[in-house]
Amino acid sequence: MSFTQSRGALLGDMHMPPYNVKSVTVPPVRGIVLKQNCFKQPE
Repeated sequence: MSFTQSRGALLGDMHMPPYNVKSVTVPPVRGIVLKQNCFKQPE
């Protein structure tokens, strides 16, 4: 649960919409970078 929560918190802080909607809106490159950041910061 903490993994999903930290993901939502990180992306939520950057943008209002959920990470799933954001990943679809932003280009694949940025989506990969965001995912990598979430993985690197497993808080």
